[in-house]
Amino acid sequence: MKIAICDFELRTLELIKNFVADTDTLGDQPFKILSYENPFDMLAYYSRYRDIDIILLNVEMKSGYDVAKELRKLDKKVEIIFLGKTTKMAVKGYSVNASYYLLKPIQNQVLQYILNKSINNILSMHTKFFWNKSGERVDKIYYFEIKWIETYQRKTLISTINGKYISGTTMKEHIERLHNSGFVQVHSSYIVNLEYIRNITGNTITLRDGEIIPISKKRKREFLNTIEQFYNTKIVSL
Repeated sequence: MKIAICDFELRTLELIKNFVADTDTLGDQPFKILSYENPFDMLAYYSRYRDIDIILLNVEMKSGYDVAKELRKLDKKVEIIFLGKTTKMAVKGYSVNASYYLLKPIQNQVLQYILNKSINNILSMHTKFFWNKSGERVDKIYYFEIKWIETYQRKTLISTINGKYISGTTMKEHIERLHNSGFVQVHSSYIVNLEYIRNITGNTITLRDGEIIPISKKRKREFLNTIEQFYNTKIVSL
């Protein structure tokens, strides 16, 4: 699990880094800590790797809030915790779905409570799964592992970060099970996990690993609307 801390105040960076490094009560999770003084450096890293779980961001620093908005466009689920000396920016946290607002000076007891809450939120997202039976084999498949699902002969094929699995579950049953979990049917033959999309060009989707998924013309507008709702953003034509 990775925690990123972004603050121009070195004291805050060191305080949080030292607290996380010294404690053994954060859900028994091993941590890697990334620290940034410039929010755009953090944004650049996250845009490329998408592997930060919790972000503590000084929202009062220059461009802090703008970076928070960009982060939320990239990922609806990453835990964002605002840091600040006053509550005047707390209301803006609602627009980017910030999880919490920590007032400075930060108290260790409060920091531990907030981090534990964020960790529990993350773990709960990673506990959704279903059992897939194919012949004599039964696999446990977590939602977050699924990249896309397609029709395959008279069955379906589930493509995950760990491999591909043939399933007797229909496309309709898949979409009903995955409802409100970040999945959308973009074609009569394809369901895609929004978290794995890199870009959309014409009637095709390119995933982060370079795989190409087609979009049917009749589903494209609904697909784009789903993206806007899921990420609470607006896709603007240039």
